[in-house]
Amino acid sequence: MESTTTTTRRKVFNLGGFIEDLTFCVDDRPEMIDDIVQTYKDFLSHTHEPLLTSVKSYVDNHVLVIENEKVKSFIVACHKLNFEK
Repeated sequence: MESTTTTTRRKVFNLGGFIEDLTFCVDDRPEMIDDIVQTYKDFLSHTHEPLLTSVKSYVDNHVLVIENEKVKSFIVACHKLNFEK
């Protein structure tokens, strides 16, 4: 009898770290913005309710997003892709 095992891989995404990385890239490393934004878009595409709404709320209300219009513009663009379908 053959035994099959299913392994589930879990990926951890640090929202605070993402926002800090995006802020750094917007301010100092614009060539890295696309990669950082893509990681957030990938995370959102694999996240389901009710966590998705909580993530959006957390990110939208984060001080680094509120205080930086450039960072906020990238966040808004990501959210439009996932919340305005």
